[in-house]
Amino acid sequence: SVVVTTTMLASLARSAQRLAVRRPPAAWSSRAHAFSTTSSTELPGIAASTGLSPSADAAATDAASDAVAAAAEVVTPPQEVYKGPLIGMGGANALDMREQPRPVAIPECSAELDEKGRIYATGRRKTATARVWIYPGTGKFTVNRMSMIDYFVRDFHRDEVTLPFAVTKMAGFFDVWCTVKGGGHSGQAGAVRHGVSRCLNEWNPATLRLALKREGFLTRDRRKVERKKAGQPKARKKKQWVKR
Repeated sequence: SVVVTTTMLASLARSAQRLAVRRPPAAWSSRAHAFSTTSSTELPGIAASTGLSPSADAAATDAASDAVAAAAEVVTPPQEVYKGPLIGMGGANALDMREQPRPVAIPECSAELDEKGRIYATGRRKTATARVWIYPGTGKFTVNRMSMIDYFVRDFHRDEVTLPFAVTKMAGFFDVWCTVKGGGHSGQAGAVRHGVSRCLNEWNPATLRLALKREGFLTRDRRKVERKKAGQPKARKKKQWVKR
């Protein structure tokens, strides 16, 4: 439905914002940045300061523009611009993703699929275990036979399970069907994220593994609640010491 799609897009937008805060994108080189930020009105002044004639300055400008365009054609993969609505919950949290480029198609699958054309992986977090299947689709996310929006009621958990698609720019290209049990919603969201990340890595490691590994999504988080100790109130808390 429209409501479910808008909420899922909002989760993806917040995931992108979290990633931007954690790790800012790599900047272009200073020379390329200077070419891209210098306007045509500033070029005569630059020519005057360097002692070049206007014709020589124009030729140099054309040559530099051709070089930058040729480099962009070499390094830029085929991409399309998102034409959908604004992503976000509105106000300060709104994020306009309409001009954000993303890959045109799904990378070719390098793993063996099951009879239904799916990739399977298991994800774990704390005491929760998730069984995850992904397959090409339109972005439908099902958890325990319920929509992800209905199963995870907190925005943080929704953002958590969609982070792998945000870092790999694969949002809207895959459908997810998973079952998860054990633990609470935080542990289950982490288990689903781990399973989705492993599925994407199995789909095409050459294209998707680097982004997932860089964010630590392929590593099993071993942190969990420490057991309570016998004769003591909690795991680390001790009874008050009495001298006599």
